[in-house]
Amino acid sequence: MATSPSRIADGIRPQGLLRVGRERMEPGNAGIRSNPQAGPKPAVGGAAPPTINPDRTADEICKNVRIGIRAKKLLVAGMKPGQFLTLLVENRLYADAIRYMAHALLNREAVWWACLCARSAEAEALETMPTAHRQALGAAVRWVLEPTEAHRQAAGRSVEPAGTRTSAGAVARAAAFALGQSESHGVGSTPPNPILAARMAAASVLLAAKSSDRLRRFITVGLDVAYGHNRWD
Repeated sequence: MATSPSRIADGIRPQGLLRVGRERMEPGNAGIRSNPQAGPKPAVGGAAPPTINPDRTADEICKNVRIGIRAKKLLVAGMKPGQFLTLLVENRLYADAIRYMAHALLNREAVWWACLCARSAEAEALETMPTAHRQALGAAVRWVLEPTEAHRQAAGRSVEPAGTRTSAGAVARAAAFALGQSESHGVGSTPPNPILAARMAAASVLLAAKSSDRLRRFITVGLDVAYGHNRWD
């Protein structure tokens, strides 16, 4: 597996970050399935355009990230992305770490990460998950698996019923803003906005978390995605 072009893991010191079990997801007719053997695997779409400079430093990434004052004090010019993430985690600035990671990852990676977190948060009650939430989460997963303009617009249509104050609705909104395959957006549709996509992906992860332990776990899930260990393909 090739190294992620987002390079969030560069300079990371993973001590203290707990490894977590990996989950795989596929879109179903009424939502998602956690078992990849439950049905045929959809075709994987083309990779997202490499619009992110893989050599960005942490301070360059943070130009678009809304982090707190304590986090800003830890940032040094020229710092590697993983070094800053390590400092955020060591100082227990987990929410800032999640916002930062969402911007450091490619949109496709960030949306997938948010999908995994939203799915994990609903693991104990997936069957009773509101239909609108399951449909929104499924739409986001379908966009990740095949990031076409049609799937991006479908994700956007699923947002309102679920609401953006839910993890599923927020990740669907992230997919609706995300950069996918290089094709023009549809007439009358909202054009892609990678910064807003990253912000909504982070919002989805934060909404899915209900404790500091889960925030830490979700950061580790994000690192799994960045390292290429837990991806859609």
